[in-house]
Amino acid sequence: QDGVETEAVLSLIDTSDSDIRPLNLCNQMSLAELAAFFKRTIAFIGNDSGPSHLAAAMGVAGFVIFGPTDVSIWGPLSSRTEVIKGSEPCALECSRKLCLHHHRCLRSIQPQLVADKLRQISVASAVA
Repeated sequence: QDGVETEAVLSLIDTSDSDIRPLNLCNQMSLAELAAFFKRTIAFIGNDSGPSHLAAAMGVAGFVIFGPTDVSIWGPLSSRTEVIKGSEPCALECSRKLCLHHHRCLRSIQPQLVADKLRQISVASAVA
């Protein structure tokens, strides 16, 4: 199901005038393969998950999308990784597995905003 949801989000990103080509690797690599891939990666975007923390630990510049999980506890441990949270707050009664508000916190994050942030990293990497 994660792969289907990821594809749905990626389909909302306008890449027609961009060098950014999102790559969905959901459930396609082992942890070791993913670590090797991150060695050659310029930027990363993902949710609060193991792969996001691995990318941050390997020094990949990027963004981690947070919903109801606590950034102060689970935030990435890298100065090159920025947290993205939605404009709508998460409700206290919600959790990662149960949301009574149709994930309004996550739905308030616009895919194009995420693509624009990745574009900034891509441009900065090309200049460096």
